[in-house]
Amino acid sequence: MNFQLISKITSIVLLLCMLRLSNAQTFHATNIPRGGRYDDVSFVNNNIGYTSGGGRVFKSINGGDDWSFISRLDTNAAFRTYSRSVEFFNEDTGFVGTLSVSTFKGGIFRTYNKGLSWKKMMEVSSLGEGVCGMAHYKNVLIGVGTYSGSPKLYVSTNYGESFTTTDLSALATALVDCYMVDEFTYYISGMSTDSLGEKPLILKTTDGGLTFTTVAMFNTVSGYVWKMYFRPDGVGLASVENNFDDPSVNGYVLRTTNFGNSWQGHLVDTIKGNFGGVMVLDNNVAFIGDQHAYGLWKSTNGGVNWQRIFAPTDTTKSNNRMILLPNNKIVIAGAYIYTSNGAVTGTKNNKNEAAAIHTIKVNPSLVTSKTSINIDLEAMNATMGLVEIYNLNGQVVFKDAAKTFDKGKHSLSVDISNFSSGIYFAVWKTNEIFVQDKFVIQ
Repeated sequence: MNFQLISKITSIVLLLCMLRLSNAQTFHATNIPRGGRYDDVSFVNNNIGYTSGGGRVFKSINGGDDWSFISRLDTNAAFRTYSRSVEFFNEDTGFVGTLSVSTFKGGIFRTYNKGLSWKKMMEVSSLGEGVCGMAHYKNVLIGVGTYSGSPKLYVSTNYGESFTTTDLSALATALVDCYMVDEFTYYISGMSTDSLGEKPLILKTTDGGLTFTTVAMFNTVSGYVWKMYFRPDGVGLASVENNFDDPSVNGYVLRTTNFGNSWQGHLVDTIKGNFGGVMVLDNNVAFIGDQHAYGLWKSTNGGVNWQRIFAPTDTTKSNNRMILLPNNKIVIAGAYIYTSNGAVTGTKNNKNEAAAIHTIKVNPSLVTSKTSINIDLEAMNATMGLVEIYNLNGQVVFKDAAKTFDKGKHSLSVDISNFSSGIYFAVWKTNEIFVQDKFVIQ
């Protein structure tokens, strides 16, 4: 048994659970080819990620620091496409959503062989439509679009084999982004137009997209809710891209503390307003970027107040998406792909303090013949959280829905019949602390 590897993985999970970024966090542009914009990026673990621009697909195996061209979405030399959204289930299976370009309709492309070849699985019904955002949970993949109109929701419940299309024109005039809590509950964002103008909008469904309710309609400025980002404890941020024609209008972010059921607007900057990628790291540190030019803002109180931070030329330009890897490394999709190189430091709680707050225990810890495990949890106070299981590569192989845990004991049964032999870590992410327990499948 490789105990050095076990120790390394344990350290990675603890970093995921308890470390936060220092004020020294900086960003740099990677070696990906210049030209156009990379609108989205998707990673399946700390190392392996994919992005696409102009129909070209690139892969990284070192956390986004270096990228290699691997394929095109369509090998027809006359084909023109705009890669808009990227979503991977794992290293083998992933999707790229495209916008319509010229006479070619947008749609969703799928790969089953690590991005080496692609097949168009869904095509939009009309020119001008496309897929601006995608998200997945287990076997369910959803897509929304587009920012320019025709607000459609695309849903697949069979890993992208087939899709159903829902027109949400009664609620929205444009759709941009989506975020899944589980296969039934998710949020989609964009814009709604009424007699008073264009209003940034967030919709929520709890029945898999059959019905939606409006949970945010921002009346301060016109424009879109462009990107959303949630923490497991229910704190989330949504960027507002307001009035593309006049970027000098005040810039705002929307903030939620109850997993998107209600939102409040907070001023970010009085001279910039076209925000794109956004993320909230913990109860304090959050970032938001300019979608069309250079610019990065930081909050140290969870997104309530903001200050523009210095960023050298060629850094974080046209920030359209920000993601956080399990090891707390930030990756930004924009004019190029950018990664963070700042150190992480400090802990919320040490191991002994964590055990005094909440506990997690996997039974059995050594699995020889059973097809399921029990994850026993004890909450020392009521908390919000979720349970995930990681393999030794840092990949999430199981993810439960986020929910409220009352004070006391809880138990979760997990089917492991499809898990390979090896070492795994069950992680309980709560408001106060993340705790973990290891188990082995022989």
